[in-house]
Amino acid sequence: MKNVLKRTAAAVMAFAAVSGALFPAGSRVIPAPETVLTAEAAGSVSFSKGILKLSGEVTREQISAYKNTATGITAEPGTVLPADSSAIFSGFTKVETIDLCMADTSRVTSLREAFSSCPKLIYVDLTGFDFSSLADTSKAFYNCSKLTTIYASDDWSPALRDIKYDDMFAGCTSLVGRNGRAYSQYFTGISMARIDGHEELSGYFSTKECTSLDEATGTLTLFGYVYENDVAEYIRDDRVKTVIAENGAVLPANCSSLFSNFRAEKIDLSNADVSRVTDMSYMFTYCMNMKTLILHDHFITDKVKKVGAMFYCCESLPTVDLSGADITGAKDLSFMFYRCDSLESLDLTSFNTVNITETRQMFYGCKALKTVFVGDNWNTDWLEGSVYSKNMFNGCTNIVGGNGTVYDKTLTDAGCAHIDSAADPGYFSRREVSFKTNSMTLGGSISLNFYVALTAVPDDRLDDTYVEFTVNGKKQTAKLDRNKMNSKKIYYCFNCKLSSVAMADDVKAVLTYYTADGKAHKLNKVFTAETYLNKFNSNDDKTTFDLIKGINDYGYYMQKYLSVHSASPWKLGVDHKAMKKAYADHSYYNGNKSAYLSEINGLQKSFGSNSNIEKVNYTLVLDSDTSINLKFKKKSGYTGKFTVTVDGNTVSPKTLSDGRLQVTIANISAHKLGDMHTVKVTTASGTTTYKVSALSYVYECINAPGDALEYDAMCALYEYYKATIAYRNK
Repeated sequence: MKNVLKRTAAAVMAFAAVSGALFPAGSRVIPAPETVLTAEAAGSVSFSKGILKLSGEVTREQISAYKNTATGITAEPGTVLPADSSAIFSGFTKVETIDLCMADTSRVTSLREAFSSCPKLIYVDLTGFDFSSLADTSKAFYNCSKLTTIYASDDWSPALRDIKYDDMFAGCTSLVGRNGRAYSQYFTGISMARIDGHEELSGYFSTKECTSLDEATGTLTLFGYVYENDVAEYIRDDRVKTVIAENGAVLPANCSSLFSNFRAEKIDLSNADVSRVTDMSYMFTYCMNMKTLILHDHFITDKVKKVGAMFYCCESLPTVDLSGADITGAKDLSFMFYRCDSLESLDLTSFNTVNITETRQMFYGCKALKTVFVGDNWNTDWLEGSVYSKNMFNGCTNIVGGNGTVYDKTLTDAGCAHIDSAADPGYFSRREVSFKTNSMTLGGSISLNFYVALTAVPDDRLDDTYVEFTVNGKKQTAKLDRNKMNSKKIYYCFNCKLSSVAMADDVKAVLTYYTADGKAHKLNKVFTAETYLNKFNSNDDKTTFDLIKGINDYGYYMQKYLSVHSASPWKLGVDHKAMKKAYADHSYYNGNKSAYLSEINGLQKSFGSNSNIEKVNYTLVLDSDTSINLKFKKKSGYTGKFTVTVDGNTVSPKTLSDGRLQVTIANISAHKLGDMHTVKVTTASGTTTYKVSALSYVYECINAPGDALEYDAMCALYEYYKATIAYRNK
């Protein structure tokens, strides 16, 4: 008599086989008592502890009320100085510092006597001052005898030669420029309104310190108006591991070679103001240790005229996001990513090449580069065959276009610099979202896989992407797994687990994804495992085709068997769609009975005996994962020790409603159906060993089947197993 319960209700869901894919697819702030607030129109001033703070569109009248009390003046972000700012701070008797670095000065036309006759004034911060509208600076700092420092970020004198500037610095006897240029009564005009030592010319202006190195962490911080000479001090400095721009850091107009030869592994310029930048050529050249570069969406603006060799020889950088870059002001892209050996992907979707005239060696030697995304505004057809695009892709041996076009060493100029299509092969890809192809995975369970192109989804929203599958009214959700992709690492894979009886049923897939604007979108696709299987035919590799036949027949005969023997009856053709065909029939299986039994003979179960165990049953459960259940009935009245190990690992049996103890060996792949598992049970009377495999159960069913349906189903299962072994060993 077999120690086996008849096929349990676990109405056989998918079952397992080969690991891997099968073919192609709270506190308050209380103002200080002396705080006084006044407000007029859009501007306001606040006064506390001697400090006068300005905000909004301030007027001279608001400011002058504190002429004899303010010791310091600060402009907060958003402060706008009036067009006529003449004498605006003149005659402040106690003021020592005036900080206007955050003020909007774009409409200021006159600074006549603006800071004059301030007897205690020590420094003025005019960093970032916009002098484009200035027409008069006469006596601006007149008779400020203690004024030592004037901070600025640009030289004023070249642009202001024709304006009124009489005695701009007259009487500033303590004034000293950045490099030590001292005041001279013979030089008091606007020609000295420049940074001392800049371009080897002396002046009375200084630049504020814009860098700070924390040697303990190796972090170089940029703040305020960044001056290229200060940054240059850290070229090839091994102490610098990270560069970070603080919020408010303003990069200079000329950023050419700004970080060239830096040894830092990370540069974060996501907070940098690039509104003044016009030249980014060679900006990160030879940053050979840089592995992380963080830029904000609009790092390159239409003001930038040069970007050539910007990332030249950044050999450790795997990716850089330039998806919001505006290159319409530039003409030359040559050497931009030259020898970026580790670069794997690029997003150039915002690149508009209307003004581009050169792309020579743009991607030269990018041997790891796989994907380059561009948009409809990329067009360099006029450079095809030209010396000005020569070797554009030379050495990009791993590049793959969006339609699958691979690298050809004979095609390396602008002729391949377009979005790949069947009609016009190229090396670029378009950002998109779409269902691309399917495959099946045969692991711990059968899965129908949907491969999806998600190139239009921003990287920071990828993890929010998911697919909801519906099969016979039952839903399951698959979240995006960044490690699950097709072999070319282009499309993301989402797995839908299937029961063997559902391989002909519609799998409704609803993809939910988010675009850069934060909006959610949905995309639908319906497919079946049977349709996928039917794509293969006898012309395919024999071991592959045999596996396809094995999967198909496993589904076909399990449908017939379980539609009759399931504990929860269902109708084939109503509850589940019937598989259309089988490759093997009953006569084939019947003719191989002796061979099957001979082949599986060594895998029969081996159960010992234990005086404290009355009975042991086992079942093969074909659910979402294939498993073996052993159910132990203890001898009546026994309440002693009962411990279990499975293949050497201690497990805790589950107590069933009838008091039996169940031990489960779960998630058995098809190619491991023949693996023998050792279960040891220890009671007061000793330890008993039970050995069983999934094929032990199959053997008993083939040897003495309950009916023809059971026989065919178990034979199909065994043939499926054999096919998986052959497929794995090919």
